[in-house]
Amino acid sequence: MNPGLSDRALIRYTRLSMVLSAAVCVLIGLYFQRIKEAWNFMATILTATLLVPLLAALFLPGRRKPLAGTLASWGGLAAVGVFFALLEVWGAPYADLDTRVMRLGDLEIFREYALFFGLPISALGYLLGALVSRRA
Repeated sequence: MNPGLSDRALIRYTRLSMVLSAAVCVLIGLYFQRIKEAWNFMATILTATLLVPLLAALFLPGRRKPLAGTLASWGGLAAVGVFFALLEVWGAPYADLDTRVMRLGDLEIFREYALFFGLPISALGYLLGALVSRRA
C-alpha cells in the first residue's frame, strides 16, 4: 500500500501479518470439529475472495483497477463470513449429510450453499470498484 516503505518496516509488517495469519488459522482449526468442515470453510473463503478478481483480471479488457479487486475480495469474504455466522446462530445440525442447515419455511439452506451468496457479492464489489475507479 505504501511503495516508499523502508525494508525494515516492510519486514516488521510482514512478520506481524504472519503472526496474525497463524493466529487466525489456529482459531479456525480449533473451532471446527471435523476436517471436512474446516476444508469447506477455507475453500469457500478462497473461492469467494479470489475467483472473481482473478477471472476479471485475466479475461476482461482494459486496465485493471486495484480498487475493484480489493472490493471484490473483501465483499466475498464478508458475504461468506456473514453466511457462516448466520448458519451457526440460526442453523441446526443436519446429521444425514454431516453439515448445518438453516430452514426458512420450506426452504433449506445448507452450509455448502455459501458460494451462491459470496460470488455475486464479490462480483458486485468488483463492478462497484471499477465504476468508482473510472470516475476518479
